[in-house]
Amino acid sequence: MWQNEKSQTIKTLEEAQRYIKNLNIGGYTDWRLPTVYELFDLNYNFDIHQNGECVLDRKGRYWSGEKDGEGKVGSWEIANQCDPARQYFSGTDGYVRAVRP
Repeated sequence: MWQNEKSQTIKTLEEAQRYIKNLNIGGYTDWRLPTVYELFDLNYNFDIHQNGECVLDRKGRYWSGEKDGEGKVGSWEIANQCDPARQYFSGTDGYVRAVRP
């Protein structure tokens, strides 16, 4: 399950983690930061299915969290090559789009 509305811009991993800790959407409080690969999968699925009936703004950089407690911010963007492959670009601040189990 993905959070539909992204957060405001968040500047640090600590702020992103605090945002997640206080998130309560639809009565659920077990939200977490997605991994870099989950963010890739979200973009990949939208590329294949052309969004279907779901409206989701994917523009911008997003915070991710990894199992070892590390987090980073970046975006999966279409590479500037002939094929439509996505490439990860790091950043310094970004949004949170939380996931839950």
